[in-house]
Amino acid sequence: MSTLFFIFMNILGSFFYFFIMWRQLKDDYEHEKILRTGFIFLFLIYIFGLSFNFLIASSISPSPIFRPQGFWFFGVIMGVFLATLISIKPLKIRLIDLMEAQVPALFFLFSLVSAALGILNRENLWLISVLLYLLFFILYFIFKMNYKKFGWYTSGRVGFASLASVGIYFLIRSMIALLIPDMLSLAGRIDAVISFAFAFLAFYSLYNLSKN
Repeated sequence: MSTLFFIFMNILGSFFYFFIMWRQLKDDYEHEKILRTGFIFLFLIYIFGLSFNFLIASSISPSPIFRPQGFWFFGVIMGVFLATLISIKPLKIRLIDLMEAQVPALFFLFSLVSAALGILNRENLWLISVLLYLLFFILYFIFKMNYKKFGWYTSGRVGFASLASVGIYFLIRSMIALLIPDMLSLAGRIDAVISFAFAFLAFYSLYNLSKN
């Protein structure tokens, strides 16, 4: 029953992922190109996420700073990175447009996948992960509706919502990794360093975007 629930939640998450991404890109790109991009992202996300979880993490012993059970998340990040490269080159989708579409879609997808994983593996504190993803899904749209009102963001360029929400997410993730390193999707205390690096990269990119 738990396995069927896991499969159902992933299918449901994939459906909402496509819908959210399509809503974000439908006015600027052909529907066929949007769907192709979505399939590439989902394929690479699941391939790398599962590979990191079952092939790599399973062969690594846990330590005081490393928790293999959460290593799948960084497989997902690698899948997102490769899918982004494919989408902005052969498919010719602008990086900013891609970020604005992928960030809310992925936050919502991760919320459902986290719920499925938490219940399947009987993880502790899985509900916190789910609520965090949903919180940042909502925060993205709050930023999207209000970013032009921020006086310091002089450029007014699209991209604020995705970079700001991702930066804050990884910053909070970094702090949680220090306090609750065994939470779902966290790779132990080492996650604090990696997540802080992602947060810095997002905020640095946002700073550059604000000046252009």
